[in-house]
Amino acid sequence: MLPCLLLALLPQSRMALATPSLALEENNTWSLVPLLAGHHPIGCKWVFNIKYNSDGSIERYKARLVAKGFTQREGIDYTETFAHVAKFITVRCLLTIAYVRNGPLHQMDVHNAFLHGNLHEEVYMLPPPRYRRQGEHTVCRLHKSLYGLKQASRSWFRKFSSAIQNIGFFQSKAYYSMFTQTHGKSFTVILLYVDDMIITGNDDDAIRDLKHFLSTCFQIKDLGPLKYFIGVEIARSKYSISFCQRKYTLDILEDAGLLGAEPEKIPIEANVALMPTGSDPFKDPTSRRLLHYLKGAPGQGSLISWKSKKQDLQVEHRQPTTLLCDNKATLHIATNPVFHERTKHIELDCHTVRERIQNGEIQTAHVQTKHQVADIFTKPQPAPLFQSYLGKLGVDIHTPT
Repeated sequence: MLPCLLLALLPQSRMALATPSLALEENNTWSLVPLLAGHHPIGCKWVFNIKYNSDGSIERYKARLVAKGFTQREGIDYTETFAHVAKFITVRCLLTIAYVRNGPLHQMDVHNAFLHGNLHEEVYMLPPPRYRRQGEHTVCRLHKSLYGLKQASRSWFRKFSSAIQNIGFFQSKAYYSMFTQTHGKSFTVILLYVDDMIITGNDDDAIRDLKHFLSTCFQIKDLGPLKYFIGVEIARSKYSISFCQRKYTLDILEDAGLLGAEPEKIPIEANVALMPTGSDPFKDPTSRRLLHYLKGAPGQGSLISWKSKKQDLQVEHRQPTTLLCDNKATLHIATNPVFHERTKHIELDCHTVRERIQNGEIQTAHVQTKHQVADIFTKPQPAPLFQSYLGKLGVDIHTPT
């Protein structure tokens, strides 16, 4: 990886400056005004980077103007900063449903996404180096968001969600970065992760109309069929859909200097006691063992995906969902509200599960601890049991899953 200073000297990087500079001007990102008394302008700088394809080849050189948001003051030039982003479990769920229904999977990218967000706060910034004129004492009054601003992601998401809901899409109540639209039998889904999005559905005309609408609102690049999303390589065949984090894993190993490390068979020793150290994760023995394990299984698939929520994807499930548990006391508590006096202190989750059982949405069943596959996500396992669980999950350490 080249340092940013060296990247800035490359002819390709200097040429890359033309695109964001034009975008800033066309987008009316700021106005040059005198600085009002009592206001403090934040700084900015050009950041150069190289965007790579999933196979490691160079896709393009990028230049981006980044505001020095770390000098912003809460309550003065920013307030709220939280913005919703898609979680990978939602991506997996959406892709699985698209595969089962034989639906297409399209990927689109928004150029300079944060520049589309409208600022509600009064923010002043020093002019970028290429925009400063000798003898002038003006600053940039920002109208649109910039990368680096604390509210940048929130402003962009607010802009996108408002635009997409104006044409009849509904925001998911489970995951706010997913939007759905239904017209009769036509069903379309769009999932947003910062400036990348997945589109699927059962109506090609509706998807085409959605793409056209997005291109009129934002600078959109159609990347075609979904292949690489948030660091995960995705391959689809007639028989399956697979996920692989090989490139992402190898990047982590390279950063840690462990590309040539000896691989481990299991990620963590059984019966190990984990303690917070506050140290560099690459120097922590437990973390390094995990990296040694990844060295032997870089293409194993997504590392952790252990969460479930009701999705707004029109999936009917008429049979009760079986919930396997290896703790008999927990099973009794879930079905018997007066099992023990201490259960009066249990959390809301237990009451929710009990309600679902009574409604026939969930049925519980006991499973022996040695057969509880979910333990692979929650506790260390000896090597033979760990390999057995991997096999039951359909995970092969040599191929993506």
